[in-house]
Amino acid sequence: MKKIVVDKVLMCRPTYFDVTYVINPWMENQTVDTAKAIHQWENLVATYRDTGITVEIIEQQKDLPDMVFTTDQGVVREKKVLMSNFFTNERKGETDIYLKWFKAHEYQPVFLKKHYTFEGNGELLEWNGRFLVGIGFRTAPGSCKEIAKVFDTEVIPLKLINPFFYHLDTCLFPLDNETVFYYPQAFDTESKEKLQHMVPNLIPFTAKQAFSFYANSVVSHGKVFCQGVDKECESHLKKRGYELITIGVGEFNKSGGGIHCLTNILESHYV
Repeated sequence: MKKIVVDKVLMCRPTYFDVTYVINPWMENQTVDTAKAIHQWENLVATYRDTGITVEIIEQQKDLPDMVFTTDQGVVREKKVLMSNFFTNERKGETDIYLKWFKAHEYQPVFLKKHYTFEGNGELLEWNGRFLVGIGFRTAPGSCKEIAKVFDTEVIPLKLINPFFYHLDTCLFPLDNETVFYYPQAFDTESKEKLQHMVPNLIPFTAKQAFSFYANSVVSHGKVFCQGVDKECESHLKKRGYELITIGVGEFNKSGGGIHCLTNILESHYV
């Protein structure tokens, strides 16, 4: 069994985090406690650092409330970063700020063709040397061939059909090279069949688990950073030798994001 070890991540300080528009169902009629959000974020940063993960921090721009979701900004492999092309106008302004950060830190930016929307690691999850890519809401199907060319890697498109699960990282969680958790009701029939055929140990989330952002977790070195405690999930993880580290990020749920959304993995390796 191969397990991922996360070495370095990029996070955005949520100084101005808020819900000021609606681009997914989670954002309807929400009021954010910004001070609480900052406290939750600082706790996540401290927890990462306590477990040996280096945390790079970018400062938030005032008029970009969703800039805090760093995972959506691009896909980093070594010093190459495939930048996002956001679907919604509300988020397009984030790209220039992150582009400047990546260039300043000596990353090589790459872009898809302009008419292909793509939302970074929110939609692209690596599993067993393949890229699983969510399509249907934010990312264009045509982007998959372009992604495969950029990284010379096989891309498996998975169609999302539930608007609450608009990004792949909200409904699918690769644990290691044998096990993947997923929420079946978020995918079309063909995509479910692909997963069932590929993954030796495919574990379904219940609706309660899925709507509690359990898929939006981060795994590193035998530890799973997730929200809350669920006995069934904890049992699955312990059987496979994983430790659960629970971190509340409920203020960010109001915008449709969780722990993984707040975390862009810059460097990692497998053991």
